[in-house]
Amino acid sequence: MFTIKYGLNKLPDRGKSEVQRFFLFSIFGDKVEKPPRLNVAFVLDKSGSMDGAPIESLKAGLKRALDLFSEDDRVSIVMFDSEIEVLLENTRLYGPDRKRVKHLISTIEAMGGTCIDEGLEAGIKELQKVRLDGYVNWIILLTDGKNEHGSDEHAIEMATKARELGISIFTIGLGKHWSPSLLEKLADITKGEMFYVEEPRELKEIFSEKANKIRKTVAKNLEITLKLHEGVTFSELNPAFIVKPQIVALEPILDVEEYILDIGDVFEGESKDVLLQLFMKGDQKYLFDFKISYFDLEGQRKELPWKEGIPCSLYDNIDELNTLIERLSVYLQSELVNELLEGGTPEQALTLLQTMQMTATKLNDDDLATIIDQNVTKIREGVDLSNEDLIKTKMFTKTVIKDD
Repeated sequence: MFTIKYGLNKLPDRGKSEVQRFFLFSIFGDKVEKPPRLNVAFVLDKSGSMDGAPIESLKAGLKRALDLFSEDDRVSIVMFDSEIEVLLENTRLYGPDRKRVKHLISTIEAMGGTCIDEGLEAGIKELQKVRLDGYVNWIILLTDGKNEHGSDEHAIEMATKARELGISIFTIGLGKHWSPSLLEKLADITKGEMFYVEEPRELKEIFSEKANKIRKTVAKNLEITLKLHEGVTFSELNPAFIVKPQIVALEPILDVEEYILDIGDVFEGESKDVLLQLFMKGDQKYLFDFKISYFDLEGQRKELPWKEGIPCSLYDNIDELNTLIERLSVYLQSELVNELLEGGTPEQALTLLQTMQMTATKLNDDDLATIIDQNVTKIREGVDLSNEDLIKTKMFTKTVIKDD
């Protein structure tokens, strides 16, 4: 199912009354013995800006993705512009139906504005039409624009509702005019992921890539439950993050004396790493007790036995752990840079970007270093960062290198 490793970045210092340390859980998805059945809603933008190559690539990619769905899977297609069209209600694709649906896809035309939240609401309704054990429930959302005809607040409410129903969202932004802030929130709330498609031709593959990833689910809606020992507390600021494959802030939910962390799904061949920022006594010996719970691929809730008295021991690959901590620092600094620029203090933003430059160089991440260098140059010249700059910065700081 999955393998778990854990440990600290540094041991406590007995010479101090209190110390701050990072603790990493690394949860690696083992081989899928029997692939799950899929219940997937495609929620796709067909606004006027999608006309031409984007809409044609969307149609080609969607047709190709449908060939990956078996007769045991369920699929629905919601198209949105300034209005909503349910192109395909939740259904299983039998032989003749597949040809009919591909013909429907061929009729899609780009027009109108963009209303992401109403598309999301319709996608959730389609998934909810069939709630059977043994299915994994996902929305694959694509847009090339901002939610100009909708409400971002309503979109966030829909994402929150989706998570409560056990639905996750892959968000895909096409081009350079969409909102990285909104798509990140929709993905993070639902413990999904956000992706960036620079050119329309990439749409021919990305839907299939995401459907194949969902097919590799090994555990659904995984949670880590912790009982902190005396002397151990979470940091009030930035207590926990998923740091791999993408950085996602986590808020530990206190239930009596237990903290619960919602981690989302785990996939075959991929590590989902969770970083805790803890304060503890200098002479601390044990940190916490923990247990893992999840839903298996038949929809049954499973709980692993409690592991009690987790000692203050080091993670077995300190270099890897320190790299994750540094990548998290770059992401948090990038978020602060955005706040400083919005607040009209580019000089402070520039100082922070220069710190990020040094970290990116240390990490040997040429792509990250390049986008930071470009941002530094523009701010020095008094040029505002474009929406494309913000998109690329978000993606390069948020996405951590995946497993081979």
